[in-house]
Amino acid sequence: PNGDRPTAVNHSGAGITLDLNERQVEEAKAKLATEERKLEADRELLERGFIAENEFFDQQEMVREAEIALLSAQAEVQKTLLNLQNQRLGLESDAIALEQRIQQARTEVRNAENQLREARKTLQESLSSVETATIELEEAQIQGRVQANELEEAIVKAPSGGRVLEVAVKPGDVVTQATELVTIGNPAQEVIRLNMTTLNAEKVEPNQVARVSVVGPSTEVYAGRVRELSLVAKPATSSDGGGSDQATVAATVYLDRPSGKLIPGSLVSVEIILAQRENVLVLPPEMIQDIDSPEPYVWMADEKGNARKQPIEVGLQGAIDVEILSGLKPGDEVVQSVEEEPIEEGMPLEIQDPEEAEEGDAPREGS
Repeated sequence: PNGDRPTAVNHSGAGITLDLNERQVEEAKAKLATEERKLEADRELLERGFIAENEFFDQQEMVREAEIALLSAQAEVQKTLLNLQNQRLGLESDAIALEQRIQQARTEVRNAENQLREARKTLQESLSSVETATIELEEAQIQGRVQANELEEAIVKAPSGGRVLEVAVKPGDVVTQATELVTIGNPAQEVIRLNMTTLNAEKVEPNQVARVSVVGPSTEVYAGRVRELSLVAKPATSSDGGGSDQATVAATVYLDRPSGKLIPGSLVSVEIILAQRENVLVLPPEMIQDIDSPEPYVWMADEKGNARKQPIEVGLQGAIDVEILSGLKPGDEVVQSVEEEPIEEGMPLEIQDPEEAEEGDAPREGS
């Protein structure tokens, strides 16, 4: 703090001391201003991360020391002035008050130094806490990645999409990497695997048309094609473990479109079309008598309603249709023999109305 300077001092030694103290005050002010500029520059460098915090705190200490030096110089000036006043007026009370202010300033400086030390301590503790939290976070992230990898390895992924047809395990079963867990089927593709005799296999070629039907009362037929045909015949084995002379050839038939009805693993009947003709006369094979003999025939009714044989010539034979080469024409009515009452030549027949006759009672055009 600055006090009032007396207008005149007669003591030459006191005047010299006062001038010297005033120069020291000016020098202390200049030094304080310099240190404050350095402190402001260090603050910007600290905010940018170019210097360490310790360097900034050291500069703060230099500023405080410059402030103390200024206060001391100012105090000396005041003290000199008071001495001059005391010499002039004989009063010493101002000197005592000035000394008290100096002590107060020193106390404030000491308090500021203590606060600075506490701030440094708090900062160091905060930095330690941040470092500890960073380490714990990294450890938690590593543990999370380990658990995620373990979970990923525990997930069983199917090789392809599809529908689960069968689950081979139940909760609590012990499984390994080789354990079969589920059976997956592709609902967009139905495949039939079959074994043929070598005599039949030599007539079959890939891409031939096939007809697939369920073994049973259902008459629905599904179209497909031969996709794969093994080039190796495998000998079949009987159920009692003994060998069999009948070798088989494996083949695969793909349906043209999914049936949505065939049950995976069930037995089906497969008819492979070896040859095909369009717009021919056909009959169901059960309507033809002695179909494998040189002289096949069908039963028809003569003009009197009696049974008579009609010789025919057959061509291509399938599971549901037989080609009629000659002996019949479209619209001819034939009669089917039943086991309970076999038909004989000349036997009177009870003819059904054509509208009530079942499909297949008359030759029809087919392929």
